[in-house]
Amino acid sequence: MRIHRLELTAFGPFPGTEVVDLDRLNEAGLFLLTGPTGAGKTSILDAICFALYGGVPGSRNGAKSFKSDHAAGDAAPSVELELTIRDRRFRLRRLPAWSRPSRRAKAGFVDERTKASIEELVDGAWHVHSTRVDEVGHLVSTLLGMNMAQFCQVVMLPQGEFQTFLSAGARERHDVLESLFHTHRFQAVERWLADHRRSLDVACREAEAGLDQLLARAAEVSAGVDGLVTPAASPVPEPGGRDYADVVAAYAVRAGELMAAASTAAEVNSTAAEAAKQAQHTLDTARTLLDLQRRHREAHNRRDELVSAATEVRRREREVLLARRAAAFEPLLELVSESDRALHTAGLAVELATAAVWRPGPDHDLSTYDAATAQAHDLTQQLARIEALAGVQADLDSLQAENVTLEVELASARAEEADLVATLATLPDELERAEQRRAAALSAHDLLAAVDHEVRIAEAVLEGAREAAVLNEQIADLDAALLVARERRVTARETAQDVRERRIAGMAAELAAGLVPGASCPVCGSTAHPHPAARVRGSSDADDEAAALTALDEADDVVRQLEQQVERLATRRDTAARVAAGRSPEQAEGAHEAVLTRRAQVAATAADLPAARTNVAALEAQQTGARRQLDDIRRLVHTGAARLAEKTETGAGLRRRLDLVLGVGSTVHARRGEVAARLASTERLATALEQQAAAGRARCHAAERLDRLVADSMFATVGQVREAIRSEADIASKEALNRAHAADRSATDKVLTDPALMRAAASPKPDLELLTRQTEQASARAGLAATRASRLEEAAARLESLVSELARAILRWKPLRESHDVADRVAAMVAGTARDNLSKTRLSHYVLAARLEQVVAAANLRLRGICAGRYELQHTLARGVGDARGGLGLRVLDSYTGARRDPATLSGGETFYVSLALALGLADLVNNEIGGADLSTLFVDEGFGSLDAETLDEVMDELDALRTGGRSVGLVSHLAELRIRVPTQLSVVRSRRGSRLDDS
Repeated sequence: MRIHRLELTAFGPFPGTEVVDLDRLNEAGLFLLTGPTGAGKTSILDAICFALYGGVPGSRNGAKSFKSDHAAGDAAPSVELELTIRDRRFRLRRLPAWSRPSRRAKAGFVDERTKASIEELVDGAWHVHSTRVDEVGHLVSTLLGMNMAQFCQVVMLPQGEFQTFLSAGARERHDVLESLFHTHRFQAVERWLADHRRSLDVACREAEAGLDQLLARAAEVSAGVDGLVTPAASPVPEPGGRDYADVVAAYAVRAGELMAAASTAAEVNSTAAEAAKQAQHTLDTARTLLDLQRRHREAHNRRDELVSAATEVRRREREVLLARRAAAFEPLLELVSESDRALHTAGLAVELATAAVWRPGPDHDLSTYDAATAQAHDLTQQLARIEALAGVQADLDSLQAENVTLEVELASARAEEADLVATLATLPDELERAEQRRAAALSAHDLLAAVDHEVRIAEAVLEGAREAAVLNEQIADLDAALLVARERRVTARETAQDVRERRIAGMAAELAAGLVPGASCPVCGSTAHPHPAARVRGSSDADDEAAALTALDEADDVVRQLEQQVERLATRRDTAARVAAGRSPEQAEGAHEAVLTRRAQVAATAADLPAARTNVAALEAQQTGARRQLDDIRRLVHTGAARLAEKTETGAGLRRRLDLVLGVGSTVHARRGEVAARLASTERLATALEQQAAAGRARCHAAERLDRLVADSMFATVGQVREAIRSEADIASKEALNRAHAADRSATDKVLTDPALMRAAASPKPDLELLTRQTEQASARAGLAATRASRLEEAAARLESLVSELARAILRWKPLRESHDVADRVAAMVAGTARDNLSKTRLSHYVLAARLEQVVAAANLRLRGICAGRYELQHTLARGVGDARGGLGLRVLDSYTGARRDPATLSGGETFYVSLALALGLADLVNNEIGGADLSTLFVDEGFGSLDAETLDEVMDELDALRTGGRSVGLVSHLAELRIRVPTQLSVVRSRRGSRLDDS
């Protein structure tokens, strides 16, 4: 990865558009991003990280507000980055979420969402890959092969998080190495082997279950015929160690034994079946004889019954003869009955019509057809005179309907007039209240910007108060640590002084120890040394003094670092306290909540402004419309009253004309209905009288014809004729009974003369119970023999088939068992659970440990040059935090003491350059990894202030050496010494209006 160009607008502390030409900086190989504290040096790195991943390193990402506070309100923040990844040039553009001023409303803001796009330069033209935020982030992570946190650990070493990979736990270190070196394939191998083992295990268990099932079926077949085989069958051994050969052979022998027993049982079955067949034939013959004897006996009894029924047959013959003769009189009898019914019906109709007819007076007689006809003629003429007034009645009805409609409309108009008057009386008060609501909303809308400013001030005060409280606690902890460090420094100084004094006291002995016979004394120059001084007990030498001075220097370093930390924290605390204006976090939080409450109230009131304006306009329009509508209603009331009076007068004249003919208050419809009803009832009476006379004449004629016919027949009276009449079904039934009697008599006589029945009746009766028992016993013996033969034959066939199936199943099971054993051993070895895997390390974990060992080796190449060989990183197999199997631990070997130290025990400067060496080694290995991203650009943010001059020289030499490999390194620092050492620089200039870049 190599970055070419960075452009940022309204981002962080930069209010305008700033362009960074990184190609110019990359040519130098080593460049410096410098500027005063707080100017925005780290924001340049934040912009690069935001363009790639949509976020910034560390806790700054939690703010989620990247727009510059110095930029104009409508300035859209954006970051554009051009870079090369895997020989492909891309251009990334991201716009963070921000709030812009509304273009429609006079005040208020509109939230803009995050946007992103990625383009690729192909044949000199930019082609868009995607404009979706999630797709852009996925594509960048895929191309680089790492997420944002891993990118910051390997490429973008951010301020305050430089030593993250060095001090990370085993779990975090595992995730970083796994992502950078793409070791997921080894985990896939582990999973595949485990799945393969499980699948083979399932297949083996299924095959063994099938074998066990076949053996169980064979045992069931064998056990099912144990009582049928004589002598007892050979025993079958139990399978041991999954060796099924002996069991299968035993079952094969057992199948042969069953076949021999089945052959013997078949012969016994044949003899028993023949005996049962003969017994059944004897029984069937006896049953036939008994049936013939029964039939002869039943025929004799039936003939006696038929002889006794002859009298009843003759009676039925007489009834049939009389019924046939009386059938000729049935039409006349029916005609007389119908005439009686018609005459009775006509009489009922006359009674009903007489009761319903209208009579002009009590003495008016309507019992004759002529009287009823005359009254009907009078009513017809009266109905014609009423019909002549139908037109006048229609005009009157229409006029009355119009009057009713006019009265309803007039009442409705007067009610609407009253409602409008009441509405116009209440509208002024409503309009006044609506004006007050609109004024309040407008005032709140104008006040909202000022309240928002108060909210921002309260948020800054709250943040400052909280930060000041946290820093006070940190300073108190550092003060306590500083007190202990100063006491240790005093002790170390006293110890060094004591060691120096003891060395001076024993200096003569130290000089004497270096005297050589014949050599000149360095003090007196004599070559003779008769009495050299001896070293006394408790004296010290140069090594002791050097160790004491080293301890004193370390104590001084600790005190100096703690003092610097206290000073930095005190400066930050004072700044936060000034922002908090002396308020405690509780007070600031209370003020912040109060401002937020006020802001919510003002915002709610201001949000009501559109509704309030709409309400005022609606009320004004309602008032104007109501007044106009009231005028229209009043004109309508006046016109309607005049029309109603005119139509009422016309209707009175028409009513007087109808009263003269119909009577006062009567109507044409009512009178017409009354007269029409009278006419109809009179006409029905005349018709009923005419029908009654006709029915009487018909009845007399039919009765005379019937009497003449009866006098000429075998019957004496009409009553005898009626008694002799029978239905056709009754006649047919009696004739059928007589025919059936004759047929039964003939059939019975035929049966009694049958020779076979006569011989059977003369034969003795057989003993059927004895023959039945004998037959049942023979059948039972034959059934037992057949069952035994069938069971033996079926068992032999099933057992022989199962033996064949067992042989085939064993051939399928053996290779599966062998494959499963091999897969189980390999999967256990790879998963770290095998007995041969002494370290219990998984394959993927082992690969990561090997990669970490390579990273440590690459880091030591640079670390030895930085610290003059004092420190060396070592990879350890000991388990660390979150490392269940070990292999990802790091230790630092101190050549001065020979001790292996935890990286957490290093000083600030030592941690910086050891972490730098580790990061450079990691980047080297990733850069050389096949399929890894080409990390050609590295950024180091701050940390150089913790180095002494000599160590800084060594660090700069190592960073400068990176240029030989084609890399470029960007340093972020405000140190004046680095500005002297690094000629290629990019300066960040700070001002009250924001920051800007100066690459001159």
